[in-house]
Amino acid sequence: MIEITRSEIISKNDDVYSEEIKDDTFTSFKKIFPQFGEEALGEGHEFGWTGILGMTRDSVPFIGSVPGLAGQYVMAGFHGHGMARIFGCAQSYHRLPLHTGVSKSPQTGSTS
Repeated sequence: MIEITRSEIISKNDDVYSEEIKDDTFTSFKKIFPQFGEEALGEGHEFGWTGILGMTRDSVPFIGSVPGLAGQYVMAGFHGHGMARIFGCAQSYHRLPLHTGVSKSPQTGSTS
């Protein structure tokens, strides 16, 4: 892997689309799933997407109040599963800051 590609793996810039990473992805896929064989007419890669995956050290998302910033809340670090999980988390969590008598997030949902 060339140096510029290595620097793009851990990056805050999602404007960049790396052809080297795309090519490596397709090569790896074919090694892992050789039974897929060659693509037929009309099949194959049509569109590529690049984006930033929010990750945490313990693989648990940050969901809760932001320490030191009263009234600020965060939901982040879903490890690429945000679109599937954010709606359930938001539906459950949105009531906590507004509910009287609830002063803090559940322990597992606290940011630290």
